[in-house]
Amino acid sequence: MAQASIEHSDETDIRDFQGIQIKEGTKIFIYPSFGVTMKEIQDKIVGYCKISKRSVLILRGENTILRDVNLDSTLVTHEESGIVEGEFIEQNYVEYQNIDPQSDDVDGMLEVIKIRGFKTAINAPIEGLNVFS
Repeated sequence: MAQASIEHSDETDIRDFQGIQIKEGTKIFIYPSFGVTMKEIQDKIVGYCKISKRSVLILRGENTILRDVNLDSTLVTHEESGIVEGEFIEQNYVEYQNIDPQSDDVDGMLEVIKIRGFKTAINAPIEGLNVFS
């Protein structure tokens, strides 16, 4: 992501999900509607963007542009987000949690969640996340 002017932490934590160890760090998800080629993505990231180790950035929308963003939280863009800029440092994260067969309703979970061995959890009310629509 350095080619796209995004500075993110290379620091990772080793997490164990049902015996499988993964490196967990910054999570950046780019939908095709945001950009497919490196040029398209670079054109939509203007100025300086810094993302912390625990942050989650979900980019979508052909009209979305990131400008001078400092992120230590979760940021979700949509089709009509337009220009997104500023500091988002509320520390509201989407995190991965192990599935616990003793306390989780495993039968009610989607098969893909059971297979991967973890679920997502939010450490704040959904209204506390930075969602641009």
